[in-house]
Amino acid sequence: MTDPSSASSDNSRRFDRTNLILTKVVKLETKDDLNILRLNATETVTIVGDISPISFPEDEYTRNLTVYDKTNESFHVTLVGEPASDYRNRAFFFTGGWNRFIWYNDLKTGDVIEFYKIKERDEAGRSCYVVNCIKGKNNGQE
Repeated sequence: MTDPSSASSDNSRRFDRTNLILTKVVKLETKDDLNILRLNATETVTIVGDISPISFPEDEYTRNLTVYDKTNESFHVTLVGEPASDYRNRAFFFTGGWNRFIWYNDLKTGDVIEFYKIKERDEAGRSCYVVNCIKGKNNGQE
């Protein structure tokens, strides 16, 4: 497996600080027995790069994305927004392949993850991101 920070076959998959879009402390939560990552409206808009997640808060929102870890392993995740009366109260979360990402990268509460937007689409046309995992950065504190 290749480290994205030194990948010669695809220079777009590296931790380029100019492409850092979000840093988040991991808080392990489950929904339907799967690990999820909860996001607020601002974080969600930052990740997808537009306001579509908050445009119609009363409608369910779903977007499929691909994230790569530092070993260049790909994970197909789903960003879900539950319907709400107001976008400020809307719950967003990663699910689907996020459960495998958590397991594969042995993430724990207090670890820090950094999302980097890359100029790449996967084979299904999904937006792609590289996620850097920093173990034990906050010692379980948010």
